[in-house]
Amino acid sequence: DNGATPDRNQVGFAQGSRAVTQTITGLTPGKNYWLQFYYNRRNCCGGSTVSLIVEIDGEEVARHEELKAVGGANPYHSKTVVFTPESDTAEVVFRGEAAGDATMIYDAISIVQRDEGNVIVMNPSFEASGTPPWPGYIQPKPIAGWAGTGNYGVNFNGPGPFANNGKAEDQDLVAFLQGGSSLSQMISGLVPGEKYEVRFACNARGGNAPTLVVKADDQVLLEESIAAVGGANPFHVKTVHFTASASAVNLSFAQAAAGDNTVILDNITVSGASSTLPCITSSVTELKLTVGQTGTAVALTIPEELIADEDAVLTVTSSDPSVVKVTGGSNGKLELKFASDDGELTQSFEVEAVGRGNASLVFSNAYGVCFNPAGVEVAVSGSLIQNPSFEDHPPSAAWPHYGPVGGWEGGSGVNNASGPFQDNGVIPDRKQVGFTQGSRMLKQLVGGLEAGEQYWLQFHYNVRNCCGGTMDLSIQFAEEELDYISEITPVGGDEPYYYHHIEFTPESSSGELVFEAIAAGDATLLLDGITLAKRSAADVAMVNPGFEASGTPGWPGYIQPAPISGWTATGNYGVNVSGPGPFANNGSNPEQDRVAFLQGDATLTQTVWELEDGEAYHLSFAFNARGGNKPTLKVSVNGETALEYEVNPVGEAEAYYRYVYNFTADSDVAEITFAQTAAGDNTVLLDDVRLVKGKGTEVELPDPEEPAEPISMALGQGADSSLTLSWSADETDWVVQYAEKVTGPWQDAGAEATVEAGKLVIKVTPAKTGTRFYRLSHP
Repeated sequence: DNGATPDRNQVGFAQGSRAVTQTITGLTPGKNYWLQFYYNRRNCCGGSTVSLIVEIDGEEVARHEELKAVGGANPYHSKTVVFTPESDTAEVVFRGEAAGDATMIYDAISIVQRDEGNVIVMNPSFEASGTPPWPGYIQPKPIAGWAGTGNYGVNFNGPGPFANNGKAEDQDLVAFLQGGSSLSQMISGLVPGEKYEVRFACNARGGNAPTLVVKADDQVLLEESIAAVGGANPFHVKTVHFTASASAVNLSFAQAAAGDNTVILDNITVSGASSTLPCITSSVTELKLTVGQTGTAVALTIPEELIADEDAVLTVTSSDPSVVKVTGGSNGKLELKFASDDGELTQSFEVEAVGRGNASLVFSNAYGVCFNPAGVEVAVSGSLIQNPSFEDHPPSAAWPHYGPVGGWEGGSGVNNASGPFQDNGVIPDRKQVGFTQGSRMLKQLVGGLEAGEQYWLQFHYNVRNCCGGTMDLSIQFAEEELDYISEITPVGGDEPYYYHHIEFTPESSSGELVFEAIAAGDATLLLDGITLAKRSAADVAMVNPGFEASGTPGWPGYIQPAPISGWTATGNYGVNVSGPGPFANNGSNPEQDRVAFLQGDATLTQTVWELEDGEAYHLSFAFNARGGNKPTLKVSVNGETALEYEVNPVGEAEAYYRYVYNFTADSDVAEITFAQTAAGDNTVLLDDVRLVKGKGTEVELPDPEEPAEPISMALGQGADSSLTLSWSADETDWVVQYAEKVTGPWQDAGAEATVEAGKLVIKVTPAKTGTRFYRLSHP
């Protein structure tokens, strides 16, 4: 019910104080072996505890006292135990010692022979996956220890169908990479400045001619065409070397030849100096932050042996200081000193979210001690609330779905319409809600606010229709209570959830947002659609005006037929992060990260209350079109057309269009409707909707332009491994640009075009791994 399954789809579990045992055969007495495994515990069941004991032939070789659940989608614990058998068999036992209802979880158990001097590589011979069903694909699921892209999997060598020739070097199973694909692993425990040898066995699928590219970080160690060995011949053996620049390196294997080519891998070793100390551990594996957020802490804990004789220094580096900065560091780097004379084993540091994007906090040391994890992945968004609709992960598998709540601390879990805690009312946004059973807090550190500015905090709430008891709710920010709701009763049946709107002015740019459930008896609080929006005192309250309440739906972003908080919708509708899209694929939106989209014949409507009859108001909103589309946006207020406009995409990172419509209220209600009315597959984008008291400054929109005639660009094969791009010689002054992602960043290819047979032609070199995109851009 927690953690990311390390290998393929399934795990084994042992509930209570039980052992799982297997007798291993085929060992060589006197040789060193690695027993490698992944483990976790169920995140459930009160104050239960469980400790893991691992035994080989009756001797204890590993112990983990009072194991904690990894939580969320975090990686399982992993361990490598070195043992030397005295005979060709050994009995391996994994034993859980439980107090209360606790359950051990196991996955990806493997044994490989390794001599001294080998740096730990997890699942180096690809035996941990077992034998997948024909034809052996594992993607998009993981192979234990490895991160994969493209088409990858595991075959029993011989039957294949990919590993259909040659003799594997170690045991039965091998990995395969088909087409443009890769496997990579962060190897830690290295000593900076030391030289390391990478040795591996490889082969090609019969009839194929793959190209194998091996890298240490960005350094290419090998780029070579691999031929099939054929018959029962041994695999090729390759040896490459690199010098460590840090205590960890990303070792990657990629198949780079075009077309349907497959390379086979087995028995990967890395040898050289390494530390035998336990890994240095980080308190987190990933961070999701908001631009401007400060004060987020990460703790590093060292083994006491590291400072037994002298001080130790760890280095923390941001891979991109323009995204995340280490507080107190210089040029994105911070040193943490652990003194040998005070015995302090844990130190914390703070990070600051600077700009949107993804980056890593990379840990290193000069002693070759490994880190677990090797670094922390950081995602920085412009959205003020993380996981506002509780949709980032499905409910925990085990009924009644107790488990972590992604992006939040505390709470009890996530439910959908199948309950059992969500047992009444219509879910306000998408398909899931967060629940808090009993008296508990659900909280999140919020950053990126503007001190002294007014914000709206909006949310939907309900209580379980069961089990007696009463529920109150206290809403707090930065240790100040914003509001208190007493004696919440279930809405019942198919009634809408309660909705609550709070206006407050923060005194600083960040603070902890807390929903404190105060229960008497067995009562459960339900929450959904939590948003923060900066708005002035003149703004009339609207629900979810910036479309942030839904979080980020899975690609391509559709939400229908489920609801969007605050809006009534028809047709194809949803929410995108502006930039990645795929509908919101151009322009810079004005408010936080997300925008709504209407595709084809679709509408969004909201009824706004508490207007003053006879008073002047203005409706303001930002809008755009999907790249390559020309939708028509029709906006109406109480049935009167406010705007009907053919929308061209603003392009690149240009600001969205903004429109202001002035009107005089003829009642206390305004029904606002946005509609996409152009025929065909056209999509309009919406953001930052405001209804403001008083007359606004009207904005003149540009006249809709006729779309430019498309330019046909052809792709050709050069005489060598290069490609050619060509287009009509009549289309001058265009520049060829390329990017690794279709969303950019784009840069000039730097190639001069020549005229050949009425065409402008340039030569380009494609990426050796991954994907490269090309386009024509007019300066």
